[in-house]
Amino acid sequence: DKIKYLIIAVAVLLVAAVVIFSHMRSAARARDNADRNQVFQAMIDVSGKPAAEAVPVFAKASKEYAGTPAGAQATLLQYSFAYDARDYPAAEQAIREFIKAYPQSAMISRARLALGQVLAQQNKNAEAIPTFRQLRATNDVDTRAEAKLALAQTLEKDAESVRDNPDQYASRLEDARAEYL
Repeated sequence: DKIKYLIIAVAVLLVAAVVIFSHMRSAARARDNADRNQVFQAMIDVSGKPAAEAVPVFAKASKEYAGTPAGAQATLLQYSFAYDARDYPAAEQAIREFIKAYPQSAMISRARLALGQVLAQQNKNAEAIPTFRQLRATNDVDTRAEAKLALAQTLEKDAESVRDNPDQYASRLEDARAEYL
């Protein structure tokens, strides 16, 4: 008799655990959907406004939903609007936050490419070049191709900084040419 009751008790506990776990997952999905809807609503709210006005909206959403899919989306939107507004320091900060907060994201290669691009826009070639070089080894074929082109362009732009030194200039242009090929 005791064994029967023990088996029944264990079965009841397992069923209860499954029900509780299912409820918790369902509640988390509902929260994620509600959060994403809020970020989507923010996109609608800033539609037609200058990009610079959208940056603080998504910076706030990024903090509010930090660590969630909605937070990741808000951080990428913050980057995008800052970049469009040509506020490259704000764009750089947002994309660095994304890379730090969401290293396992499916978008991480694209985020690193965006970081390299925003660094190049600020003439931070010494930081952009290694960022692009790292992406040449990514499994994401599209990102790899874009990084290779961006690297060549950045190397070419960087060569201009030593135009007065013919040997260095030629060497850097050769590095750029090798990337184009």
